[in-house]
Amino acid sequence: MPTPKTTATKWEALGAQGYHVLKFALVLYVSVLVVFKGTWDVLVPTLFPGAVEQGLVAKTISWWTAFLLAGAVSLVLLWARWTSGSWFGSASKRIPLLEVKVNAIATHLGIDLDAAIKAEVAALSEAGRKAQAIDLYRGHTDADLASAKEYVDGLPRSAAPSATPSAAPGAAADRPRD
Repeated sequence: MPTPKTTATKWEALGAQGYHVLKFALVLYVSVLVVFKGTWDVLVPTLFPGAVEQGLVAKTISWWTAFLLAGAVSLVLLWARWTSGSWFGSASKRIPLLEVKVNAIATHLGIDLDAAIKAEVAALSEAGRKAQAIDLYRGHTDADLASAKEYVDGLPRSAAPSATPSAAPGAAADRPRD
């Protein structure tokens, strides 16, 4: 059975999170309300003067209509944000879990991810794409720029000519990839 202090701490955390959600919802609602009313009153008569003159489109909308529209749009936006997991299952918590899962799968399959990444870094460096090699190495090892550059510069160069023909200037191997 949880202690009262633990339960109280959980309720405090839930209350703080609920406060932030409510504050966000209120700011979103007021913003959407003002945008609907202001945008309609300014843009509709300007963009559709013929339709306003013929009575096909209202020149202005009431605050009540703007209130209802803002409520509907705010509910849809809040639902979309909530279901995306940005409040209760944030990506900062999921990414490390995904990394652990990928590492477990690679280990199960007998794949050495470190060796694969280092081989790709070496291949990029050999192809003359040092910046991409440094970025890949930094992304995998969390190394700083200087140590990543030192690692890539320290990779051995093969004496064999490159498999891709690049004798002519502007050949496909010399052009940057899109």
